[in-house]
Amino acid sequence: MSDRQNRYKILRRSLSVRCKLYFNNFLIKMNCCGAMNFDHNNETLAISVKTPGRGRDGVSDLRLLSGGERSFSTVCFMLSLWEITESPFRCLDEFDVYMDMHNRRICLDLLLELSERQHLRQFVFITPLNTR
Repeated sequence: MSDRQNRYKILRRSLSVRCKLYFNNFLIKMNCCGAMNFDHNNETLAISVKTPGRGRDGVSDLRLLSGGERSFSTVCFMLSLWEITESPFRCLDEFDVYMDMHNRRICLDLLLELSERQHLRQFVFITPLNTR
């Protein structure tokens, strides 16, 4: 049982690190950077994102971001989770409602790039906006 606990902790740590790396890689597409703090003991996750133009120490709690920045950060978080989990279906509903057209284009490109790489999975993206 002790061996199982240790293996579980190693796996949990590995997945956390991978999730953090993917999250930052996706945020870089919008010239942002972020941090994820997994606290496994208290079972919490803290996410912060630094956007361009917020000053040197502009690392922001997600609640302080604009609607579009928060939506894009949430999509990046979802994509990072998708990268570390196995599931035959990937669905997003109204993910781009608060994004401006520039950030929406970046987000759609990220989603399409991911769907091409994970060609054995099915993706469903629902949006009330035009997709041209």
